[in-house]
Amino acid sequence: GLVLLLLVLVLSIGMQGLHAIGNSTATLIDEDWVKADAAATINTMTRANARRTLELFLVSGADERARIHEKIASNKNDITQALQILERLVTSESGKTLLASVVERRAAYVASFSSVSALIESGQREQAQQLVLSETMPRLDALQESAQALNAFQRRRAEDSGRAVAAMISSSATQMLVLGLLALGAGAAFAIWLARSIVRPLRRAVQVAQAVAGGDLSSRIEITSCDVLRELLQALEIMND
Repeated sequence: GLVLLLLVLVLSIGMQGLHAIGNSTATLIDEDWVKADAAATINTMTRANARRTLELFLVSGADERARIHEKIASNKNDITQALQILERLVTSESGKTLLASVVERRAAYVASFSSVSALIESGQREQAQQLVLSETMPRLDALQESAQALNAFQRRRAEDSGRAVAAMISSSATQMLVLGLLALGAGAAFAIWLARSIVRPLRRAVQVAQAVAGGDLSSRIEITSCDVLRELLQALEIMND
């Protein structure tokens, strides 16, 4: 009974551990790493657009500017999608605060960049350059700062979740190992007890049979076994009497 109880306990703990590990792994894969990737995308695309903004001053042709604007628009779209993912998945107050900072600073940067782009298209490159230096680049720096902070925060969260899953796996394995060893020990103890409860009466029965065969009818038999062994010893006792 004890062995069976321990085995059931091992199975129960194993199933619970696997369920918890499965849930934590799903959260790590479907949420934490997704958020970390989205934050990294925002950080990367923000840096890319900083370079594209400077490239607008290095080209003079309308076609070249159009290609740069297409790349900037593509990066903006990637940032927008990443922000939508984060708005859907971020639940912690710290994460929401960092995300709100990115959204606010991005809006300020986009407004300034739009003004710069309009000045360049109208041929007012000097005014555009002054606006970039005085407003656009400082706003971009602020946006990058917020994006980097959000990226670092989500990366730490993903790493913490990974360590938590590893700890759960280790804990479940340890619990199952301990209970398994206890079940093995209980099983071994039961097997030893069972073997002795069979061997001792049989050994006594052999001794009595040998004594009877030698003509000694004075041997007495203590009947402490049950079932088949009891019947055997009772038969030997009757024969001895």
